[in-house]
Amino acid sequence: MADYLILPFRFERFDATEYFLSNEVGEFEFLNTTNFNSFVSQSLDMKSDSFLNLKSKQFLTDSKNIDSVTNMLATKFRTKKAF
Repeated sequence: MADYLILPFRFERFDATEYFLSNEVGEFEFLNTTNFNSFVSQSLDMKSDSFLNLKSKQFLTDSKNIDSVTNMLATKFRTKKAF
């Protein structure tokens, strides 16, 4: 059982060793192949810098209260689209 939940994101191989990830609110992150594979298989070390960066940018959550995370994403999305 995974200790975290992956939130919606897009990805593309950036080069031979890295992936570019982005989400609907404009956050992005680069992960090396090892960390990317660990992330998508939900086995990324929860104490790693990659995990903490992905969590802070709402690519994943370890919260049991998914409503608070989706509310944060909705707020970011509204702010991004408000012009």
